[in-house]
Amino acid sequence: QFVVYFLIGSSMAIAILIILALSAQTIEDNHYNISLLKVIGYSRKEVNDMVLNSYLIYMLVSYMASLPLAVFILSWVRTYFATAYNLVMPFQFHWSHALISLIILFLVYFTGTGYSRYKIAKIPLQEILKKYTE
Repeated sequence: QFVVYFLIGSSMAIAILIILALSAQTIEDNHYNISLLKVIGYSRKEVNDMVLNSYLIYMLVSYMASLPLAVFILSWVRTYFATAYNLVMPFQFHWSHALISLIILFLVYFTGTGYSRYKIAKIPLQEILKKYTE
């Protein structure tokens, strides 16, 4: 059980770091565009939706694509260890595991993008004016 919890925790930490890196890069690349959207009059929620929530669709699609692959690999590993090493591993997949992992994935996603939402709120409106006055 300890190993499983360690793997879950380390996977969550890696996922948060990846999401932080991707969202920080997106904010850096779109710094002036975010400022322009603010000048035009978009609300904070609309700007966050345009910049950060595009990753939400990719996250859900990759989760749905990886779920059958993970179940197949899990059954293959169980069969392989049973035949090659005479070792029985009690891996079982339940649909409740898929639901729990989806909830954890959403928690990781919103934790990782929380800091980026804060950084978007800190981008001043004057950034776009500085660019076009130069």
